[in-house]
Amino acid sequence: MKLEKKLMIGIFLKREEKDKQKEWQILLLSLKEEGNFVVADFVCPTPEARALFPADFVIWVDTIKEGRFDDTNKMFVKPDKFNFQVTSQDAVLWAPKILLEIEKK
Repeated sequence: MKLEKKLMIGIFLKREEKDKQKEWQILLLSLKEEGNFVVADFVCPTPEARALFPADFVIWVDTIKEGRFDDTNKMFVKPDKFNFQVTSQDAVLWAPKILLEIEKK
């Protein structure tokens, strides 16, 4: 399977903006239904937050012990389901490995 880059969206949401989260969720799901690849980059500290975005491929970037927001650190639950785990900050190393895993799907 050849991976085509069709769309890339970066999401930066504040925790208290529930309405915007819902708007992004609807937009991203509709783009996905149209056959686009959607890449979302955001912190999902809980299983409930992860359930809001039904991802086909999850990359857990596990490179820091604590984030800069204490409230997020307190609620963070390590994901038990993911497709790929990144354990160091080295995009040159990880990017080709991630691409190979995505192409297997």
